[in-house]
Amino acid sequence: MQLSVVYVSGAGNTFTLVREGRRRFPLSVWRRLAPQLCRWTDGLLLLGKPGGEGKVPVQYFNPDGSTGMLCGNGARCAAAVVMGERRQPVILLFAGQEIEAVPTEQGIRLRLYPPRLFPQQRSLSLAEGQLYIWFADVGSPQAVIPIQELAALGFHGSLGQVEMERLGKQVRYHPEFAPAGVNVSVYSVAEDGRVWVRTYERGVERETQACGTAAIAVALTAWIRDRLSPPIPIVPLSRSTLTVAWEGKPPDQLRAIFLEGGAEILGTDTVEVSLEDDEW
Repeated sequence: MQLSVVYVSGAGNTFTLVREGRRRFPLSVWRRLAPQLCRWTDGLLLLGKPGGEGKVPVQYFNPDGSTGMLCGNGARCAAAVVMGERRQPVILLFAGQEIEAVPTEQGIRLRLYPPRLFPQQRSLSLAEGQLYIWFADVGSPQAVIPIQELAALGFHGSLGQVEMERLGKQVRYHPEFAPAGVNVSVYSVAEDGRVWVRTYERGVERETQACGTAAIAVALTAWIRDRLSPPIPIVPLSRSTLTVAWEGKPPDQLRAIFLEGGAEILGTDTVEVSLEDDEW
């Protein structure tokens, strides 16, 4: 079977997007198709048809088929495809949220719900020692590590020297977060106030160029720990800056989170996928 796809990028986070046609597959089928459709991308976006009020449903899948979580960069990419050249605001139905997406000079800005769990400090026992991290749930679970905390594990280098794959797997699969696991980010604050971050994503199972929900968790952690004020510029591995701001006073009076950054359409293609006979 052949599927028409659109390849999109949000701050370097790449996705395969499929528009849902007249033939609608159940969720289980898309779970099986996700690994085939994400051979080189970070996730699959399934774009549904707008409802009566014009709201557009979006379903996100990791390359391993897991689903149900929020993806900030994916939401901005879906919005970019829906907007097209008209560049008018849209409402997405994504991971249980109504997300307003607005075009800006920097790209697309999302208005998101407040975090399910504001960043809280936790201690993890690792082979090298005790590691303090900040755990948050911003639509997907996040473990945020200020680079200074890695000194407890004997690391005293720069952000670029962190062995992200090894550390990411240790924390992502830690019993504290079983069975679902977490995204894992390490960050450092530059003198100019920019926050540099590297992220290992569960479901992708490697370091990615950017992660929107990680950017939100890092920004909130930096607000608590490093006394940074919004808007907070987050610089991921791709060096395509994401800006995080909010409405209301965190944590109790926080009304909305804003995530802003670039989103672009990379191209289109037709991809051959296979299904079992009983799945058609």
